[in-house]
Amino acid sequence: MSYLTSPADVNLIPTRLAIVSTSGPISDDELKSLARGDIRLILTRRPDLKPAITSAYRRGSPDGKVFINEVLQSIDPALAASLR
Repeated sequence: MSYLTSPADVNLIPTRLAIVSTSGPISDDELKSLARGDIRLILTRRPDLKPAITSAYRRGSPDGKVFINEVLQSIDPALAASLR
């Protein structure tokens, strides 16, 4: 399942992050890696999509919030702190 239809389509990033964050525990390492890549892409090349991270975090399950927070801590600790 090509990371929920197309990893190259940046228009799908908000939807993918929402799905990953609202799911239960993320046990698939490949899915974690792909979601981590989406977050990194937003922070390095598509800052206009930062609201997608915030939205995914706010609507996320406890496990989803932990995942997003961990990823942000390694890339943008200031953004991670602002979500709490």
